[in-house]
Amino acid sequence: MTDIVKAEALFHFFDLNLTPYNDSKTLVNANQILKDTAHHIYDSLRTGNKAIVIDRHEGSTTRSERRLVITQFAYSLPDKKYKGKIRLLRDKDLPAFLKKEDYSEVDFDKIKEEYFVAETTSFYIDVERGFPIVACQFNSNGPRISDVEYYLRHVCKKIKSAKKVEALIHMKHTVGEVLGSIQEVLKFDMKISPDLLKYLNPDAKESFFNNMNGLSGSIDPFFLRIEAFFQIQGSDKKAKNGKSLAFIKRLLNQIVKGGEETIENFEEFNLKYMKTGGEVAEFVLVKDREEMKVPYLNTRELAAAAVAQFDQYLEKKYGTQISA
Repeated sequence: MTDIVKAEALFHFFDLNLTPYNDSKTLVNANQILKDTAHHIYDSLRTGNKAIVIDRHEGSTTRSERRLVITQFAYSLPDKKYKGKIRLLRDKDLPAFLKKEDYSEVDFDKIKEEYFVAETTSFYIDVERGFPIVACQFNSNGPRISDVEYYLRHVCKKIKSAKKVEALIHMKHTVGEVLGSIQEVLKFDMKISPDLLKYLNPDAKESFFNNMNGLSGSIDPFFLRIEAFFQIQGSDKKAKNGKSLAFIKRLLNQIVKGGEETIENFEEFNLKYMKTGGEVAEFVLVKDREEMKVPYLNTRELAAAAVAQFDQYLEKKYGTQISA
């Protein structure tokens, strides 16, 4: 008998920081803000029968539209979690559909007159620890964590429930820990799409990236990879490290200010460094996030398995104590 091969979904975690307006009298904490925001989205879907569609790139003359819509967002009493689905709508560069019996192509032009192709990202929000903690599926072609953050920020401002919405990613090693212990830079390398260089958050811009942007405009590559070595392997000889150390510290600080939107622009960012005391350590910006991998056969099984693993992660990280 052939074993059934399951798909696997990757999830990352983040705290959802929701800051109420100063004059707010009733929305006193993040959980209440989230509850009201979820109700507004749910009511728009069910009562008004009209989903809230947000184009993240609206008004941009250089970026193609990025239309996002949350089509599911409700609290599950048995799981004690909000369960949501955010979708990225596509009507260009659509995939081909072939009939199974003869592999002939379906006339998709007729189908797309009535339907969107939607890349879907599932997310689950725990509020039992006194503040929202999110497990968000990673979908390379669909909505990312920064899309969830942007969408909720848009809705919160619309209903005046929060003036600030920020995703704080769970990392195995925080940038702050690196900044507090780094003594020498031994090596760093980064990979980034040239198209994304000019869209880095303004707080994270650096002359180094401006130079990379100028280079990409001259030679038009698919991506840029920069590697810098400050130690010769097998030798005690090291480069003078003052400029590289100052650059890395400045860059990491600016990446922190830029938040998840800036981090998502990097395909790779790896740092090998020496700590105070001589210990050699490594920091991987993109891959150093806390994560869980969930095998599944269908969406129902995915939800059940993801919630179960999410609970295990929360208990390990925070213990069993929950809010009253």
